[in-house]
Amino acid sequence: MSKIPITIGITGHRHLPPESLPSIQQELKSFYEKIKHQHPSTEITVLSSLAEGADMLCAKMALEMGFRLIVPLPMDAQEYRKDFSKEVAAAFDRLLTKAAQVFVVVPEEPKPEHCERGFYYRQAGIYVARHCDILLAIWDGMEKETPDGAGTYETIKLARKYGVKVKTINTIANDSNYKIFTLGGAGGNIANYLQRRDIINNDRIFYFNTDKCAVEHSSLKNQYCIGNLPSCICGGPPHKTIIERVFDEEHELFDSLTNEDSLYILIGAFAGKIGSVFLLKMAELLEKKGEKFVAIGILPFECEGRHKEEKALHALEELQNITSNLIVLPNENIRKLFEDLGIKEAFDKADYYATEVILELLFSLHEKDKIISAILQKDNAVAESIIKIKNGWQ
Repeated sequence: MSKIPITIGITGHRHLPPESLPSIQQELKSFYEKIKHQHPSTEITVLSSLAEGADMLCAKMALEMGFRLIVPLPMDAQEYRKDFSKEVAAAFDRLLTKAAQVFVVVPEEPKPEHCERGFYYRQAGIYVARHCDILLAIWDGMEKETPDGAGTYETIKLARKYGVKVKTINTIANDSNYKIFTLGGAGGNIANYLQRRDIINNDRIFYFNTDKCAVEHSSLKNQYCIGNLPSCICGGPPHKTIIERVFDEEHELFDSLTNEDSLYILIGAFAGKIGSVFLLKMAELLEKKGEKFVAIGILPFECEGRHKEEKALHALEELQNITSNLIVLPNENIRKLFEDLGIKEAFDKADYYATEVILELLFSLHEKDKIISAILQKDNAVAESIIKIKNGWQ
């Protein structure tokens, strides 16, 4: 019986953080082994354009696993080598000699009048996305678009457009010391959004709520229904003093979860019955312990009413008296960044926006004066807050 082939396309960043390489290599090896185990009678081919970084790493490990390597080049090899240092060019040549097939991609899109290298890189990305069964992306998780449309995120978008399954390996080291504490209903939505994006290690996300039903419906690994309140069952509005009492009663839990030398990211809604109090209490605890942290507070949409706005502004003022490690996300800005959104779509975008802020803090600490996320670049106030915090951590 003839074997049924399966093709894995490769996309990823050219520059991989050295501290992340061991975890990337381990996850890549596990992925290849899983594919090989699941398809024992299948010829497995890896489609890689052999750009520096992720492309070459995946190609090298694929050959070690006995997979077939096909190399669709964006341009002829001699011209392509101009991208590489002498050492990387030598690695490129070694991989070329081991490839089963090497060819230059024929552009699928019309060639622009003033054609630059980025055009050809994009055509190679299109070819890989269109001709694979699974796209493997070694990616920092940032949904960043490049001027020439030739970036990792664009290739991922193309694969999804073509109906191709995408497997991601994030470029942040799994042993990096960070914890994300999501607080209340708004925090839970953001935690679930982070989980769906499949970028953050699930072990690093912690969800706290007094609403038992909300916690039970979450699939997060670290989730805590705290307090023995009627609101856990019936969803009633607990008063601020009751929530403060809950935090005090659960002090041992929160103290144990903040006993590591980590970066702590706290996120919740200023107008939320849980988030507003817990942001304040967690900031007080971490400030007292001298831990590195940032609090991300969400301001409500105007349509949520004057009462919520006043409550949120009061909570913001209280938090500002405790810490300057604060990023304020006014939900109303979402309406300015994304026009013609219904209220449900606006809330969904607000959750997405909040996850971009978290990823920016985690993935770009080395870029202390730069914002990577395209959407965050459009919001000057939020971008300035992130840069200020990153500089303070240097």
